[in-house]
Amino acid sequence: MPQQPTWDIALQDGQHQPLRLQFDTQRELQKFIMTLTVEQLLNAIIYDPDQRSMDGKTYLYHFL
Repeated sequence: MPQQPTWDIALQDGQHQPLRLQFDTQRELQKFIMTLTVEQLLNAIIYDPDQRSMDGKTYLYHFL
């Protein structure tokens, strides 16, 4: 069974491996983003369902 496309976010703190979380919808991702600090969001990498990546600042500008 093919896997449904997801919105992903990779959180990086510079000391550990990036933590990558998956969300079924963009709305779920946006709810999670609202819990992040500005620094965490600016250091995050976000992947759309086609797995194109953008940094947190770009996502914030275009989608929130």
